[in-house]
Order: sequence, then structure tokens, then C-alpha cells
Amino acid sequence: MRDLANHKDRQEVQDAIMYGVGQSVRHSNTLEDDMLYFALTSTQNPNLILRLSQSTSNVRAIFLAFIPYFLLEIVLAGFVCYFIARFLTNSIIKPLLKFDVANIKQNPPYKELSPFVEMIKHKHKLLKTKFQGLKKSNIKCLC
Repeated sequence: MRDLANHKDRQEVQDAIMYGVGQSVRHSNTLEDDMLYFALTSTQNPNLILRLSQSTSNVRAIFLAFIPYFLLEIVLAGFVCYFIARFLTNSIIKPLLKFDVANIKQNPPYKELSPFVEMIKHKHKLLKTKFQGLKKSNIKCLC
């Protein structure tokens, strides 16, 4: 163990000392590859730091292997969102489709529609009054 190099000056080790965890990516001259280094301070012994490394080409390969699963999750989430949106839209629209605008005595299915329904009721009364006035004047003209 005494022959091992001291890695205290490495960025991931410094971060582990300061924050409990650290990581960095750099080129390893020993392995001639870009490496991902991860260091973690032990919870039981703060003087003990676990340092791991993994080739970035392996990390990329793992990520690329998971791409089909990511895409599948995105497609499934899209379908789930579509059906939830469809269900919620239908549950909101259903009372509106059952609402009979011609029946002015009927209360609106949502309180937010009250001003609209009141305006329709008011316009209906105005039209009814004008229509009755036209009927009376048309009857007088025929006599």
C-alpha cells in the first residue's frame, strides 16, 4: 500500500474532502484513455476516501445501450399523457354537451359560465320582446 501514488491533489479527491463526494473527467496517461473519476468520503471514517474510475468509452457504451429504453419510456409517457388528456377533456366537456342553451331556466354546468348564460338569457328576452312586437305590428297591418 505504501507504494501506491498519493492522489490527494486530484480534483475529485479534493471535492470529496470538501463536500463528501467528487467527480472529474480527465485523460489517464497510465491507461491512455479518458477516464471518469469518482471519489466518496466514508461516513464511518472521514480520513478514508474511496476513489473509483471508469473509462468514458464504457460510460458512452452504457449510455448508448440505454437509448432504446429511453425512447420507449418517452413513447409510453406520450401515450399515457394522451389518454389522460383525453379522459380529462371528456370529463370537462361532457357537462357542456348536455347543457341545453335553449332552456334558459337551466343552470350552467360551471359557475364560470354564469355570465355567458345570463347574457344569452338577456338576449333571448330582448329577441322575444322584439319578435312579439313585430308579430303585433304585422297583425295590425293585415287588418
